[in-house]
Amino acid sequence: MKTLDNAVTPRPRLAALLALAVSAGLVLPSSAHAACKYRRTVSIPITWMSGVPHIEGSINGQAVEMTVATGTSGVLVPSGLADDLQLPLRRNDQVWVGSDGRSQGFDARVRDVTFGPVHWHDTTLPVNRDPEGRGVAVGGTFLLQDDLELSAERLTIFQADGCSDESLAYWAPGVPWTAMEDWGNERRIYITVQLDGKPVRALVDSESPVSRLDLPAARRLGFDEHAASVTAVPGRDAWIATFDRFTIDEETVHHPHLLVADVWGRRRQAARGVYEAQAAADEPPLLLGADFLKAHRVLFARSQHRMYLSYVGGPLFGVPTQEAARAAAAQPER
Repeated sequence: MKTLDNAVTPRPRLAALLALAVSAGLVLPSSAHAACKYRRTVSIPITWMSGVPHIEGSINGQAVEMTVATGTSGVLVPSGLADDLQLPLRRNDQVWVGSDGRSQGFDARVRDVTFGPVHWHDTTLPVNRDPEGRGVAVGGTFLLQDDLELSAERLTIFQADGCSDESLAYWAPGVPWTAMEDWGNERRIYITVQLDGKPVRALVDSESPVSRLDLPAARRLGFDEHAASVTAVPGRDAWIATFDRFTIDEETVHHPHLLVADVWGRRRQAARGVYEAQAAADEPPLLLGADFLKAHRVLFARSQHRMYLSYVGGPLFGVPTQEAARAAAAQPER
């Protein structure tokens, strides 16, 4: 098989299976083991705006912008939107770190919030200090209640019962998977990939339009922001760099272009005490963004701590536009 720059090179067997996956409909197969029941509970169409996935939603009957945010643990409301909707607030124990330093977190009391066809009644949602923000980040407390499938067209939530070690990638046989970390009470998705042959811990972050690599980790891999081959992002302390190869399970992308930025820099600088410093140091150096997810059909099987992954076509880790790179570099820390 010919190898192309910025293209996935799956094994020939997998390539045939992926073609089957694309042509197959969303039909749940009968299980090889009668004890395994895999039930679809929620299905919501996705639209793409500014390079990231969105779903329809509302708060207290008013339509609001909702971004699918796998890199966020909660369902997060910006303070600008909370003010517009006149939501009653109360202080919580959350401290947010942003470009203007540390700020107190709040919870908003909400009568009704919808995510597509799903309604939550009389609930509280965390609020962060973002006076200009008007979009809700729909994170793990909704997305990762059970197993989550993401494709370019929709998100689907499943409940698994008695499936044990059986493959849950129902759209094709033999779909490969990689292990997801057991995050305990934190509902974010962590995996380990290979970058230039070295293991790198990654956070799957659908709210970032472009995948990002933290500057200290990039330097450990040989990155030099002053090298002639590196492209600076105007107006940001960020760069576009080319690496040798990116590998996740059976997929390898040759000569991937990644956005390098000081992803967790503000959190490291703002850390107070040993605990906060260690928490900042433990953040994953790679954020796999919407550019990676849009080229795949992915099932985050929380029930098995597995991430099933099928490449469905298109370039991966190509050179991002300046607009996308600037937007990703300006993303707030989670």
